[in-house]
Amino acid sequence: MNKQLEKKRQIKQLGIYQYIKKFIPFRHFSYIKSLTSDVHSQRKMFGTLSEEAEVKVPASKAWALYGTLEIGKLVVGKVLEAVDLIEGDGGPGTILKLTLKPGFPYYKEKFTKVDNENMIKETEVVEGGFLDVGFTLYRIRFEIKENPNDDTGSSCLQKLTIEYDVKEEFAANASFVTNEPLLGLLKVANEYLLKSN
Repeated sequence: MNKQLEKKRQIKQLGIYQYIKKFIPFRHFSYIKSLTSDVHSQRKMFGTLSEEAEVKVPASKAWALYGTLEIGKLVVGKVLEAVDLIEGDGGPGTILKLTLKPGFPYYKEKFTKVDNENMIKETEVVEGGFLDVGFTLYRIRFEIKENPNDDTGSSCLQKLTIEYDVKEEFAANASFVTNEPLLGLLKVANEYLLKSN
């Protein structure tokens, strides 16, 4: 209880944004204090986190994994406990139920964009997870790009980005956003792609 009182005192003394900058580690995060308001006229905080990795397979092969439901099947038991298809076929509007670990709550995500031409997929949490702790948006973008340094086309770049908005009164919860799931996903996917190449 004393830690909570000390935290509240520090927040009051420094202001929430200064407190976050000073006490919460944010590697690779960029935060912008939003001047706009949501429908409830509450100020929000926006953040992004990205990871990029090269993999020695053609972009089309990587997209065949990331651009479909196959990535969900691959991470079960490694990054996630379960991935259940609620509706859809892997295109826009598809909804998945993701379970992190036994005993932890699940969350649902919706595919909001699947662009096969540009090899971009975006998903947003629509139930549970980050939405339960003050976030108004939690989006993951998967991008597969041709490697500009590889003239042979035998490798590509995979970029995963998290974008989020969190209500100002829950700004400290931004510390829940980490790159660990992205790194875990990249590792499992890369191992699979290299073995199947």
